[in-house]
Amino acid sequence: MALTGRNGLPSLRRLLIRVFFQIIIFSIILPSAFAVQVHKQPEGMVAHLIAHIFFLFSMVVLFIRIRTSGYGGGWRDIGISAMIFALWNVDTIFTHIAGEYLTSETLSGDEFIETLPAKVYYVGCLLDHVLAVSGMLFFLSGVRALAQGAARGDTLERRASN
Repeated sequence: MALTGRNGLPSLRRLLIRVFFQIIIFSIILPSAFAVQVHKQPEGMVAHLIAHIFFLFSMVVLFIRIRTSGYGGGWRDIGISAMIFALWNVDTIFTHIAGEYLTSETLSGDEFIETLPAKVYYVGCLLDHVLAVSGMLFFLSGVRALAQGAARGDTLERRASN
C-alpha cells in the first residue's frame, strides 16, 4: 500500500492518520514519556547540555545562512524551523538547569510553584513540546515545498530582488 498522492509525495492526510495511530499504540505500550529526561550525574547532564548548546549554535548559523542567501520558498520555512529549534534549545537548557535545583519535596505539596526553579521548570516543560512540534512542522513544510519544486524541475528558489 503506497502512501503517495497525485504528485508522488506522501499524502498528508494519510501520513497524519498513520502518525496518530502510532502515537496511540506507543501511548499504550510505553509506561511514561516525560518532556524532560533525567540524565546520570554529573557527566550525563554536562554532555547533554553541551549537545543542546551545539544544536543551538547550529540552528542560529543555519538561520543566518538561509536569511543572507536570498533563498525563498521551502528554504524560508526551513529557516523559520531553525529559529524555532534555537528557541527550543534555549528553553530546554533553562528547563534542565532549573530541574537540577528541584527536590522531591519541591515537586510535591502546595509550594511547587513558589520557587523560581519550579516556575522555570513548569513553564519550560509547557513550552517544550509546543516549540519542538512547531519546529518540526515548519521543517516538514519546507522540505515538502522543496520536494514539490524539485518534482517540477525547479532548482534552488531565489527570492525576487526588488
